[in-house]
Amino acid sequence: MAAPSFRKVPGDWTRCGMPGRGPQKRIVHGADAEHCKWRWQVSIGSPSTGQFCGGTLIAPDWVLTAAHCVGHIRHPCDVRTLRVGAGTSKRDTSKAKGLFVERRVARIFVHPLHNKNVQHDYDFALIQLDKPMPMNQCIGVACLPTRTEQVGTRCQITGWGTLSSRGATPELLQEAPVTLVNKEACEVNYTKQRQIVTGSMLCASGESNAGITDSCQGDSGGPMVCEEDGAFVIRGVTSWGQGCALRDFPGIYARVHSVLAWVEDVMGNKVRMVSAEDKQEEEDISGIDFRGAMWKVTSGKCTMDEFDCIMSPGFPEPYPSKDRCYIAVNISDAVPISVENFSTEAAFDYLSFNCRAFSGEIGPEGIIPDASIHWVSDQSIAGTGWRLCPSY
Repeated sequence: MAAPSFRKVPGDWTRCGMPGRGPQKRIVHGADAEHCKWRWQVSIGSPSTGQFCGGTLIAPDWVLTAAHCVGHIRHPCDVRTLRVGAGTSKRDTSKAKGLFVERRVARIFVHPLHNKNVQHDYDFALIQLDKPMPMNQCIGVACLPTRTEQVGTRCQITGWGTLSSRGATPELLQEAPVTLVNKEACEVNYTKQRQIVTGSMLCASGESNAGITDSCQGDSGGPMVCEEDGAFVIRGVTSWGQGCALRDFPGIYARVHSVLAWVEDVMGNKVRMVSAEDKQEEEDISGIDFRGAMWKVTSGKCTMDEFDCIMSPGFPEPYPSKDRCYIAVNISDAVPISVENFSTEAAFDYLSFNCRAFSGEIGPEGIIPDASIHWVSDQSIAGTGWRLCPSY
């Protein structure tokens, strides 16, 4: 489907549903998308796993994605590792240049009816970013639907998913045309597999010169958009299906029109039940006299010397078993840590802070603490311990 040809002026970039460029699909049997064309497409991933799902910008600081992409994330430390990238067609965002922007995640809201009665039902999640994305020729928002979708409407799917079932992944964003399919016709073969297509789902399938077009593994959470009244509307969120590009099994997408009230309530700050958020407990350090140092031992047998270095109990002798220490950190004065010595029983005796645990021979060299530091040793083998100094 050809994208509309709009003459761009700076104000246009704030309008929803405006593609970045005119058309020049693998998603299966798709083709490379033109750079910056699908401005609302975002990648969701982490530094350790890379990109694992897609999403759609529906406001500068809100992303609509699939619940099965982020529903397992609960702990603040897991939220803190997430990254949302926009403004590039490259799967590997470390190679992205130009107008690429990356944001952290502040809060995640999973639809309360997800998987409650039927598997895959209400497969929606909203991600609030830590700060808004800029609106420009490579980054923008898709429009939310204002009316019920129509069977037979031609739409576009995009993503970085595999090119075939369990196949290779592309380096560049893929696009492909699909058409909305009648629900009753769609569910005939799914019913034979004892799978249910509910009212919170849409079916779509398409064909290109290469064959049947469909989303596949890794496209989850990404958009299915349809051009309506000169702008692209987010009609579906890539959700599930039987294999990839099988003729009798259209792809199943979470139906955005079915949850408009929930989307508006979440974005309007009317929903208080957050599934996960990057929020650590506030620590009251107002009564602690740091005496100019960036930290202070407030409990346990750890010590601090005249150089403001902190040490495990008894250092340089082996630390005691079943021991704990708490070191408060004055975050405003924190500097990178210089590790003078670090040797603990790997995986059992550890220092933890900044959502990381350090044990064995690997200490927190060069890391700036942004939260209090905890030391824990178990009841067995003890190492020689640690000495950490501020790199003043």
